[in-house]
Amino acid sequence: MARRVLHLIAATVPGTGVDTFVLQLCTAQRRLGVEATVSCEAEGREPLFEAALAAGVAVAPLPARGASRLPRRVATARHLARQVAFVRGALGGRGAEVLHLHVVGGEGLPAYLAALASAAPLVVTHHTTLEFLGERRHAPRTRLTLALERRRADRMVFAYQRAQEEYNGQRQNFFQHCRNTDF
Repeated sequence: MARRVLHLIAATVPGTGVDTFVLQLCTAQRRLGVEATVSCEAEGREPLFEAALAAGVAVAPLPARGASRLPRRVATARHLARQVAFVRGALGGRGAEVLHLHVVGGEGLPAYLAALASAAPLVVTHHTTLEFLGERRHAPRTRLTLALERRRADRMVFAYQRAQEEYNGQRQNFFQHCRNTDF
């Protein structure tokens, strides 16, 4: 059984049910002897970080975008690279043994890219449906993250039955593409 899990919350609105879900999961894992760490961008997440630390759950803020004089696309690429490096570092050495990504739609590109370079099992929990994204579900970045997910995810978890039905309908035999790794 894995003893160190990095829970990465991909770009959601702070203070939502995703934060509560992750905090409760980490607290339960801690009671079972699992070292759970919460990671996400820190802006607006102070209440989550405070609650996690009070519950004995480690916190590892993702690198913030910060101000930049670089052109927008260059700054975005730099930010993406910094986040990928951060997640890869969190999975290396004595770091996390499992990456558990909590996503809303097509977010989480840095985690998927880092997972490609790691042997650590990847668990993905979807906290909404693709329908929630509207037209953004057809955006290139969303399509890329979903393709990387299909290629790399070891386990998929759906917070809603509707989300699971939607994913199964959108991607025929989705689960046959998930790696079957015991951990």
